[in-house]
Amino acid sequence: ETIRIMIDLRNRNILNITDMKIKLSSIVINKETATSLNPLEEKTIIVTYSFDPMEPPKKDTVTLNLYVNGESIRTIENIPVEIIAYSDIIKSSGLEKSFLKTEKKITYTNDGNIRKQETLKIEMGFFEDIVTSTNPKTYVLKEDGKRYRALDVDLKPGAKTEIIVVKNFRLLVGVITVAIILTILYFIFRSLIVVKKQAVILGTKEGGITEMK
Repeated sequence: ETIRIMIDLRNRNILNITDMKIKLSSIVINKETATSLNPLEEKTIIVTYSFDPMEPPKKDTVTLNLYVNGESIRTIENIPVEIIAYSDIIKSSGLEKSFLKTEKKITYTNDGNIRKQETLKIEMGFFEDIVTSTNPKTYVLKEDGKRYRALDVDLKPGAKTEIIVVKNFRLLVGVITVAIILTILYFIFRSLIVVKKQAVILGTKEGGITEMK
């Protein structure tokens, strides 16, 4: 985040200070601000500083030097500043469509200042998985009753990785089409065999059948 340092200035005499500079310096901060003070004036200067998002975590101390007409008149040391460790995986994607086929490119970026080990997960049902392929190759992961395609990554600060997910229905539609055609052809060209059966009673005795043909 952008740091905000508030500096209270108070002119204790009737001198009109037109050339005043405030310099902040540390391992990661180097900022200079020009200002002025009227006689007996009091005011607050807010100095802001934006860090490099990839700056590694560290504890730092800032030194403030106050200059009037090029001469140092006040120094304040050991103002504490800490850059904390953070890491956040940012996801973005793009989709391309063609006949019975989609190709989705998913980009994962480590938007942090420390290394991040993460399991990237794409939710995918069993039947959807049949027509899906990924590059790089992923593995099946089941969690909390859900099914995923997963990939383990180790991303340095600012590093990116991509997963290309291709859903291709062409082979499945082709297999189904061939099966339908073969079924239709079978019913068209099959040889019909008609079987008829008839039972003839040849003899009975005491109400029951004793002979049948």
